[in-house]
Amino acid sequence: MIRIMKWMDSIASLFSRHRWLVGGLVALAALLCSAHAFARAGGGGNYTGGGGGGSGGGGDGIGALIYLAIAYPEVGVPLLIVVIVVGIVKNRLNPDRTTARAVKKLEHVGAPSTSGLEGIRQRDPGFDSEAFLEKVTKVDTAVQDAWCRGDMLPVRTFLSDGLLRRFAAQLSIIKYQGIRNAMADHQIVKSHIHAVEQDTHFDTIHVAMEATARDVEVSADLSYEEAMKLAAKARKETYTEIWSFLRRPGAKTLTGGGAVDGYCPSCGAPIQMGQATRCEHCEVLINSGDYDWVLAEITQPIEWRPSSTGTVRGIEELSSRDPGFNRQAAEDRGSYVFWRWVEALVTADVGPLAKCASPEMKARMVDQVKGGPAALFKTAVGSVDLVACEVGADGGRDHYYTKILWSSARSGKAAPAPSGNVLMLGRKAGATDSGGLSYARCPECQGPLGENDAPTCEYCGADLSAGNADWVLDAVLRPEEIHVSSAGQQPVAGTGNVGEIPVWATPDMGNPRERTLLLMRMAAVVMADGVVTKQEHKLLKSASKRWAVPLESIKPILEGQVDPGTLSTMRPSNPDGFLSGLVSAALIDGRIDSKEEKLLLDVARNLGISDADSRNMMNNMAKMVSR
Repeated sequence: MIRIMKWMDSIASLFSRHRWLVGGLVALAALLCSAHAFARAGGGGNYTGGGGGGSGGGGDGIGALIYLAIAYPEVGVPLLIVVIVVGIVKNRLNPDRTTARAVKKLEHVGAPSTSGLEGIRQRDPGFDSEAFLEKVTKVDTAVQDAWCRGDMLPVRTFLSDGLLRRFAAQLSIIKYQGIRNAMADHQIVKSHIHAVEQDTHFDTIHVAMEATARDVEVSADLSYEEAMKLAAKARKETYTEIWSFLRRPGAKTLTGGGAVDGYCPSCGAPIQMGQATRCEHCEVLINSGDYDWVLAEITQPIEWRPSSTGTVRGIEELSSRDPGFNRQAAEDRGSYVFWRWVEALVTADVGPLAKCASPEMKARMVDQVKGGPAALFKTAVGSVDLVACEVGADGGRDHYYTKILWSSARSGKAAPAPSGNVLMLGRKAGATDSGGLSYARCPECQGPLGENDAPTCEYCGADLSAGNADWVLDAVLRPEEIHVSSAGQQPVAGTGNVGEIPVWATPDMGNPRERTLLLMRMAAVVMADGVVTKQEHKLLKSASKRWAVPLESIKPILEGQVDPGTLSTMRPSNPDGFLSGLVSAALIDGRIDSKEEKLLLDVARNLGISDADSRNMMNNMAKMVSR
């Protein structure tokens, strides 16, 4: 009897750990055993038409099976084994679970590592992690104060030019919209070195900082003192950011301090904070990253990823032509150009692009801003990543592409919606650069450039927007508008054939924001006719579960709470390219199951793509994955 009781306990324990088996056990038992043993009049029992009300019958099923296994072990024990094996196999092969596992696996690709610290210490014996974090605290304090005062020039010596000009563009945008930001009681709660990366161009230290502050938006007409008084009354909130600092591998830590302490990191001479970034004693560019750590990027934790230099298509070929080309400077330039583009949209003025966009791009922008200022509020960037490089023929242009995840709201009171774009930057083929982080000089004569939007150098008269020596903006595109050329080697902009979208332009399913953006764009497509059917809602809910994206993120869209303007910007400009990216997302676990096929077909119909063309795309892409 004791043996039987122990055996019953083990069976009960098994079922308590695998409650998802209950439904299968009951169903299979009903099929294999006599109707008299388990049936009730009418067969209705605990049935409910809704979800959740019918779970009460599980206990009866467990009890019946345990009884059967005890009373008739010859039949019951094998039955239990079969049912458990079938349930486990079915659970493992459940499409929802296989997709969720594939997504989770992608999220763990490239975990942060601090092993590179030892390499920095070997090259720079004076480097100390604690002293570095103390310097980071000084940088943070100075940057926050400069931002609240609306003038970033006092901190320009320890910011990359790209980040400095990004801050300047942001300040210009919110001032144009009649607001300013104020932050009181700012304090770093804790900080630590999150990751360290090294390559031939730069050492990069990513610092994770958790901080608290009272943060408010006030009228731009208020003075700094008035704004800070209002900020002091706001609720204190906690936030975390990752700040990325770059420095050349050969640089050494100075005992007397660096730019943040008011000294030239090259010769040690005192520098005037907020003045020129070139030392008047030794003539070096202080914020180039050649001599001291420079803050180059601020990233949200959800967006942060280790760099992918080794996987960027075309970077080796471009670097062999231009040894100074590097991912860090390219992303820094891309971030700056992006914010100048946003500034041009918000102000309905092409002036911000005078130095950094090609004549063709500026001409397109003139037409684009004729309708007036764009409604872009609370704009924020999540990440900027170099994704591809293209070497041009002699007499043509080299290009590189940066993928930018960002968000904005259509009004000051609306919630921001995520967005994603690819910036194509071009330069005369064969041109070279020093690869530093300072752009405060003419790329042709090396003369200093003023803080203005003059399109030419005041010393040599060079056209700064021509792209003869520096990278300028050639196009702003949606990912689905990028296609591989007919030769199958390089990415090109414009309409292309189905299935030719490069891998880097497809949704990164390991990135939570990209998954959210993809689900929101799908919902926007489904809402094109103003109606969401029960089937469509069910399919979107399934995708939400598989991708670990809260269903709440698309409820405003499905319930008609998002204005038509926002919805129109979220819908794809190239339906075939968007569907191609969606199919690639469905294939992350190697196959397209029936639920995914239904969802893809539904989205395709809303995009005006026939079922035959959609299935042809799915079949072709599935074959490519299986090779």
